[in-house]
Amino acid sequence: MWSLPAGGCLVLWARPSEDPRLLSLLDEDAHARHAALRRPADRARSATAHALTRLALGSVLGMAPTALRFTRRCVHCGGPHGAPRLDPPGPPLSVSHSGDRVVVALADRPVGVDVEQVVSRDLVGVMAQALTAAERTGVHDPRELLTLWTRKEAALKATGHGLAASLHDLVVTAAGEPAGVVTWTGVAAPPGPVHLRDLSPGAGHVGCVALLGGEPPVLDERDADDLLAAV
Repeated sequence: MWSLPAGGCLVLWARPSEDPRLLSLLDEDAHARHAALRRPADRARSATAHALTRLALGSVLGMAPTALRFTRRCVHCGGPHGAPRLDPPGPPLSVSHSGDRVVVALADRPVGVDVEQVVSRDLVGVMAQALTAAERTGVHDPRELLTLWTRKEAALKATGHGLAASLHDLVVTAAGEPAGVVTWTGVAAPPGPVHLRDLSPGAGHVGCVALLGGEPPVLDERDADDLLAAV
Protein backbone atom coordinates (compact mmCIF):
# COMPACT_ATOMS: atom_id res chain seq x y z
CA MET A 1 0.00 0.00 0.00
CA TRP A 2 1.28 3.44 -0.91
CA SER A 3 0.46 6.59 1.01
CA LEU A 4 0.87 10.31 0.57
CA PRO A 5 3.85 11.71 2.45
CA ALA A 6 2.76 14.06 5.24
CA GLY A 7 2.64 17.56 3.78
CA GLY A 8 3.66 16.43 0.35
CA CYS A 9 3.26 14.72 -2.98
CA LEU A 10 3.60 11.19 -4.39
CA VAL A 11 5.03 11.15 -7.94
CA LEU A 12 4.89 7.86 -9.86
CA TRP A 13 6.76 7.12 -13.08
CA ALA A 14 6.09 4.35 -15.60
CA ARG A 15 6.98 3.37 -19.14
CA PRO A 16 4.10 3.19 -21.63
CA SER A 17 2.81 -0.37 -21.89
CA GLU A 18 0.70 -2.13 -24.51
CA ASP A 19 -0.28 -4.88 -22.07
CA PRO A 20 -3.99 -5.54 -22.86
CA ARG A 21 -4.65 -6.26 -19.18
CA LEU A 22 -4.41 -2.53 -18.48
CA LEU A 23 -7.56 -1.96 -20.54
CA SER A 24 -9.60 -3.82 -17.91
CA LEU A 25 -9.01 -0.87 -15.55
CA LEU A 26 -10.38 1.77 -17.93
CA ASP A 27 -13.91 3.12 -17.58
CA GLU A 28 -16.19 3.88 -20.54
CA ASP A 29 -14.85 7.41 -21.03
CA ALA A 30 -11.23 6.27 -20.93
CA HIS A 31 -11.98 3.43 -23.37
CA ALA A 32 -13.49 5.94 -25.80
CA ARG A 33 -10.47 8.25 -25.54
CA HIS A 34 -8.13 5.29 -26.01
CA ALA A 35 -10.01 3.97 -29.05
CA ALA A 36 -9.97 7.41 -30.70
CA LEU A 37 -6.17 7.46 -30.82
CA ARG A 38 -4.67 6.23 -34.08
CA ARG A 39 -1.00 5.70 -33.20
CA PRO A 40 -0.05 2.67 -31.09
CA ALA A 41 2.41 4.77 -29.05
CA ASP A 42 -0.36 7.23 -28.16
CA ARG A 43 -2.70 4.40 -27.18
CA ALA A 44 -0.01 2.84 -24.97
CA ARG A 45 0.59 6.16 -23.18
CA SER A 46 -3.13 6.73 -22.72
CA ALA A 47 -3.86 3.26 -21.34
CA THR A 48 -0.86 3.39 -19.02
CA ALA A 49 -1.79 6.84 -17.70
CA HIS A 50 -5.39 5.83 -16.94
CA ALA A 51 -4.39 2.50 -15.40
CA LEU A 52 -1.62 4.01 -13.27
CA THR A 53 -3.98 6.71 -11.99
CA ARG A 54 -6.49 4.10 -10.83
CA LEU A 55 -3.86 1.81 -9.32
CA ALA A 56 -2.17 4.66 -7.45
CA LEU A 57 -5.40 6.10 -6.06
CA GLY A 58 -6.71 2.65 -5.20
CA SER A 59 -3.54 1.97 -3.21
CA VAL A 60 -3.64 5.33 -1.39
CA LEU A 61 -7.38 5.11 -0.61
CA GLY A 62 -7.54 1.37 0.07
CA MET A 63 -10.11 0.85 -2.72
CA ALA A 64 -10.40 -1.39 -5.74
CA PRO A 65 -9.09 0.56 -8.76
CA THR A 66 -12.22 -0.22 -10.79
CA ALA A 67 -14.45 1.20 -8.02
CA LEU A 68 -13.12 4.73 -8.48
CA ARG A 69 -15.22 7.27 -10.36
CA PHE A 70 -13.94 10.36 -12.12
CA THR A 71 -15.45 13.54 -13.47
CA ARG A 72 -14.17 16.26 -15.79
CA ARG A 73 -15.25 19.89 -15.67
CA CYS A 74 -13.60 22.78 -17.49
CA VAL A 75 -12.95 25.78 -15.22
CA HIS A 76 -13.56 28.10 -18.18
CA CYS A 77 -16.76 26.83 -19.80
CA GLY A 78 -18.04 24.18 -17.39
CA GLY A 79 -17.95 21.55 -20.13
CA PRO A 80 -17.23 17.84 -19.54
CA HIS A 81 -13.53 18.07 -20.28
CA GLY A 82 -10.37 19.13 -18.50
CA ALA A 83 -8.29 17.40 -15.85
CA PRO A 84 -9.81 14.29 -14.20
CA ARG A 85 -11.03 14.60 -10.61
CA LEU A 86 -12.28 11.99 -8.20
CA ASP A 87 -16.04 11.86 -7.62
CA PRO A 88 -16.66 12.10 -4.71
CA PRO A 89 -13.60 14.33 -4.16
CA GLY A 90 -10.36 12.75 -3.00
CA PRO A 91 -6.65 13.55 -3.19
CA PRO A 92 -5.87 16.12 -5.89
CA LEU A 93 -4.15 14.50 -8.86
CA SER A 94 -2.43 15.35 -12.11
CA VAL A 95 -1.32 13.21 -15.05
CA SER A 96 1.10 13.75 -17.94
CA HIS A 97 2.88 11.67 -20.57
CA SER A 98 5.40 12.22 -23.33
CA GLY A 99 7.78 10.02 -25.24
CA ASP A 100 8.74 7.04 -23.09
CA ARG A 101 7.43 8.37 -19.77
CA VAL A 102 4.06 8.49 -17.99
CA VAL A 103 3.70 10.32 -14.68
CA VAL A 104 0.95 10.56 -12.07
CA ALA A 105 1.14 12.97 -9.12
CA LEU A 106 -1.09 12.74 -6.03
CA ALA A 107 -0.94 15.39 -3.31
CA ASP A 108 -2.53 16.88 -0.22
CA ARG A 109 -3.28 20.15 -2.09
CA PRO A 110 -3.83 21.32 -5.69
CA VAL A 111 -1.14 19.78 -7.88
CA GLY A 112 0.01 19.87 -11.49
CA VAL A 113 2.63 17.75 -13.22
CA ASP A 114 4.19 17.83 -16.67
CA VAL A 115 6.78 15.75 -18.53
CA GLU A 116 8.21 16.44 -21.97
CA GLN A 117 10.49 14.42 -24.21
CA VAL A 118 13.56 16.40 -25.25
CA VAL A 119 13.54 16.47 -29.05
CA SER A 120 14.55 19.01 -31.67
CA ARG A 121 12.00 21.81 -31.80
CA ASP A 122 11.33 25.15 -33.45
CA LEU A 123 13.00 27.12 -30.66
CA VAL A 124 12.01 30.51 -32.03
CA GLY A 125 8.33 29.65 -32.48
CA VAL A 126 7.89 27.87 -29.14
CA MET A 127 9.83 30.52 -27.20
CA ALA A 128 7.63 33.25 -28.66
CA GLN A 129 4.55 31.31 -27.57
CA ALA A 130 5.72 30.34 -24.10
CA LEU A 131 8.41 32.68 -22.80
CA THR A 132 8.74 36.35 -22.02
CA ALA A 133 11.54 38.35 -23.64
CA ALA A 134 13.59 38.16 -20.43
CA GLU A 135 13.17 34.38 -20.19
CA ARG A 136 14.26 33.86 -23.80
CA THR A 137 17.70 35.32 -23.17
CA GLY A 138 18.63 32.35 -20.98
CA VAL A 139 17.48 29.61 -23.39
CA HIS A 140 19.96 28.12 -25.86
CA ASP A 141 18.77 24.56 -26.55
CA PRO A 142 15.62 22.38 -26.48
CA ARG A 143 16.32 21.00 -22.98
CA GLU A 144 16.50 24.48 -21.44
CA LEU A 145 13.35 25.51 -23.28
CA LEU A 146 11.41 22.44 -22.16
CA THR A 147 12.61 22.85 -18.57
CA LEU A 148 10.89 26.24 -18.47
CA TRP A 149 7.88 24.88 -20.37
CA THR A 150 7.30 22.04 -17.89
CA ARG A 151 7.59 24.44 -14.95
CA LYS A 152 4.95 26.69 -16.48
CA GLU A 153 2.59 23.94 -17.60
CA ALA A 154 2.77 22.18 -14.22
CA ALA A 155 1.90 25.42 -12.42
CA LEU A 156 -0.99 26.21 -14.77
CA LYS A 157 -2.34 22.66 -14.46
CA ALA A 158 -2.31 23.00 -10.66
CA THR A 159 -4.65 25.99 -10.94
CA GLY A 160 -7.03 24.10 -13.23
CA HIS A 161 -6.53 26.59 -16.07
CA GLY A 162 -3.90 24.66 -18.00
CA LEU A 163 -2.70 26.07 -21.30
CA ALA A 164 -5.93 28.04 -21.72
CA ALA A 165 -4.22 30.69 -19.57
CA SER A 166 -1.41 32.90 -20.87
CA LEU A 167 2.08 31.47 -20.47
CA HIS A 168 3.46 35.01 -20.61
CA ASP A 169 1.70 35.92 -17.35
CA LEU A 170 3.93 33.44 -15.51
CA VAL A 171 7.69 34.00 -15.25
CA VAL A 172 9.79 31.14 -13.86
CA THR A 173 13.43 30.81 -12.90
CA ALA A 174 16.12 30.04 -15.48
CA ALA A 175 16.86 26.43 -16.43
CA GLY A 176 20.12 26.37 -14.48
CA GLU A 177 18.44 27.54 -11.27
CA PRO A 178 16.16 25.69 -8.81
CA ALA A 179 12.57 25.66 -10.07
CA GLY A 180 10.54 28.59 -8.82
CA VAL A 181 8.09 31.33 -9.73
CA VAL A 182 9.55 34.82 -10.29
CA THR A 183 6.29 36.65 -10.97
CA TRP A 184 2.72 35.63 -11.83
CA THR A 185 -0.07 37.98 -12.92
CA GLY A 186 -3.42 37.54 -14.64
CA VAL A 187 -6.60 35.62 -13.83
CA ALA A 188 -4.86 32.26 -13.38
CA ALA A 189 -2.43 33.50 -10.72
CA PRO A 190 -3.23 31.85 -7.35
CA PRO A 191 -3.42 33.95 -4.17
CA GLY A 192 -0.96 31.87 -2.13
CA PRO A 193 2.51 30.38 -2.57
CA VAL A 194 3.41 28.19 -5.54
CA HIS A 195 5.99 25.46 -5.03
CA LEU A 196 7.80 24.07 -8.09
CA ARG A 197 10.07 21.04 -8.06
CA ASP A 198 12.01 19.69 -11.04
CA LEU A 199 11.60 15.92 -11.39
CA SER A 200 13.83 13.03 -12.48
CA PRO A 201 12.02 11.30 -15.36
CA GLY A 202 15.15 9.74 -16.81
CA ALA A 203 17.30 10.25 -19.89
CA GLY A 204 15.82 12.27 -22.72
CA HIS A 205 12.99 13.81 -20.71
CA VAL A 206 12.39 16.72 -18.32
CA GLY A 207 9.58 17.14 -15.81
CA CYS A 208 8.22 19.36 -13.08
CA VAL A 209 5.55 19.21 -10.38
CA ALA A 210 3.76 22.23 -8.91
CA LEU A 211 1.82 22.45 -5.64
CA LEU A 212 -0.31 25.38 -4.50
CA GLY A 213 -0.36 26.77 -0.97
CA GLY A 214 1.03 25.60 2.31
CA GLU A 215 4.61 24.93 3.26
CA PRO A 216 7.31 23.63 0.89
CA PRO A 217 6.25 20.06 0.07
CA VAL A 218 7.85 16.72 0.80
CA LEU A 219 8.32 14.89 -2.50
CA ASP A 220 8.21 11.09 -2.83
CA GLU A 221 9.25 10.16 -6.39
CA ARG A 222 9.00 6.46 -7.32
CA ASP A 223 9.09 4.00 -10.20
CA ALA A 224 5.74 2.27 -10.76
CA ASP A 225 6.52 -0.21 -13.53
CA ASP A 226 6.24 -3.12 -11.09
CA LEU A 227 2.75 -1.97 -10.06
CA LEU A 228 1.57 -2.07 -13.68
CA ALA A 229 3.20 -5.43 -14.34
CA ALA A 230 1.27 -6.96 -11.44
CA VAL A 231 -2.18 -6.18 -12.89
